[in-house]
Amino acid sequence: MRVTLIQVGDEVGFIFPDGILERYNLKTGDELELIVTDYGFKLTPIRKAPESCSE
Repeated sequence: MRVTLIQVGDEVGFIFPDGILERYNLKTGDELELIVTDYGFKLTPIRKAPESCSE
């Protein structure tokens, strides 16, 4: 899948295709881990642990 880098204020970013947002249940404000490798990089969603219910 290809995306195009765009100017976002003073930064550079890209727009996630809707299918990716839906597939990984991503919303504005979610955090992603950027992992840099010798071959490029990958983005991984950071999942928060569900809050436990105390009874």
